Amino acid sequence: MPPEFDLLVADARVLRSDRAGARLERADLAIKDGRIVRLAPPGSLARHAASELIAAGGGLVMPGLVNAHTHSPENLARGRAERARLSEWMGAVWPALDTLPAHLVRLAIEIGAAEMIRHGVTSVVDHFRQTPLTTQALTAAVEAYRASTRPRAITWRGRRAARGRRAVRRDRVVFMDEGSIVEQGAPDVQLTNPTHERTRAFLRRVIERTEIQSETANARE
Repeated sequence: MPPEFDLLVADARVLRSDRAGARLERADLAIKDGRIVRLAPPGSLARHAASELIAAGGGLVMPGLVNAHTHSPENLARGRAERARLSEWMGAVWPALDTLPAHLVRLAIEIGAAEMIRHGVTSVVDHFRQTPLTTQALTAAVEAYRASTRPRAITWRGRRAARGRRAVRRDRVVFMDEGSIVEQGAPDVQLTNPTHERTRAFLRRVIERTEIQSETANARE
């Protein structure tokens, strides 16, 4: 008989909230198909009831964090022109980053992905830039994320390209889930009217977190 759950997080601390208020409690969490399906007293769920076991040892369980703004190529530019003004910094850093070969694009993303995973980040919006954008660089970026972690969105920005009398900016946004591309297209369309429910849910979470951060900053002022 197959295990009842996919994952059991045993003896974890969770934040419970009810009319009496919020409090930390120890519990066993059972997960099936990516969802928490049972929250039980610690030690009450059999260890063999799940395909995988994480012995939390009283560690805090919380939702994955969202890195809502990163530029992965800059992972290879740390320490360069540290005291320069922005325009000077861009001149010192970006010419080299704009010409990164595919294997260094992958390396930059792998470094960032490893750091994010270590610190609890499970979703990332990568404003990936390479000017001019190449198919090889974009393919390397998508494949690196697919192999390293589970990004939610990658955006990239290219130079304005003269097309007739109009200047068209070659910007695109790619939404990924479980290592696969869910949808992609122009930012003004994808960010305002996405078609996939997982994409809409992700954007709602980003907006909510941004509003909370803004309210917190205003309160401090």
